[in-house]
Amino acid sequence: MRVRPPGASDRPVTPPRPTVHAVRDALVRVYDAAPDTNDASDMYALEIDGVKILFRLVAEDADGETEPSVYVYLENTGHPKGTALMADINGNASDYRF
Repeated sequence: MRVRPPGASDRPVTPPRPTVHAVRDALVRVYDAAPDTNDASDMYALEIDGVKILFRLVAEDADGETEPSVYVYLENTGHPKGTALMADINGNASDYRF
């Protein structure tokens, strides 16, 4: 006999739940790559101090002949609008507001 919480079922959860890791004050969520999409990797979401950073690899084409692109998404959920953002990409620093 299997014991399940009230309301639980054997059906898969849609959308699938991420794997969640707590690292000091940060939460890291790992979402599996979705089948039949342009996902070329799992998606990683890092949340710390009101900032969320998502990153994953995205396939440019369905046949996989080109190198996947790096996709990065930033979201400001805990700071006033217009907060300064410094992005450094391979030594090329830029200032933004978000």
